[in-house]
Amino acid sequence: ANALVADYDPGLVYRWLCYAEYKLGTGWVPRESPAAWLVSAIRSQDWAIPDWFQTPEEKAAAEKQRQSMTRARLRDREQAEAAERKAAQAQRLAVEQKLGIGDSTRALWQQSLRLLDERAQMGPALLSAFLLPLRGTTATIVTPVKYFARAIAQNSDTIRAALEEAAGRTVQRIVVEHLELEDSAES
Repeated sequence: ANALVADYDPGLVYRWLCYAEYKLGTGWVPRESPAAWLVSAIRSQDWAIPDWFQTPEEKAAAEKQRQSMTRARLRDREQAEAAERKAAQAQRLAVEQKLGIGDSTRALWQQSLRLLDERAQMGPALLSAFLLPLRGTTATIVTPVKYFARAIAQNSDTIRAALEEAAGRTVQRIVVEHLELEDSAES
C-alpha cells in the first residue's frame, strides 16, 4: 500500500480502492484476492474506472450540489410566483379603481367569497369577478369572462345568501354582467 501511494497519485489509489469496495459490495468476487486485483488495476494502463462511478465524497458533493440547485430552483419559482401574484393584485386593483370599487366593497366581496369557500360553494368563476358597490338591495357582479357570467348567474342564490350574511342586510337581486376589459382578447 505504501509503495502504491509512493508510486501513484494518492487520489487515483483512493478512487480505485473505493471502486473495489463498491464492486465487492455488489457481490463481485475477483479471481485473485481483492488486494491483488487492486494492485493490478492501479498498475494497468488498460483498466479504467467507469465514468458513472463516484467515490463517497463525490456522491456527497453531487448530492449537496443537487440540493443546492433544487433550493435555488424552488426559490426562483417562489419569487416568480410572488411576482405574478403581485402583478395580478396590481392589475385587479387597477380594474377595481376604474370600476369605482372602494375598500368597503372589496372587503364585503372578500368576506362573501370566504363564506362561499367555507360552505364549499365557491366556484372558479368568482375568482376573476368583481362586486360593484351595492345599490339599494341590488348587487351587481361583473366578470371579464362571458362564460363565467352565465355560471355566476346560475349560482346567484348561493352568492346572494353569502352577500346578505357578509353585509348584514337584505340583497334581493343579483345582476351579473360581462365586463369588457380594454387590453384583453375576447373572452
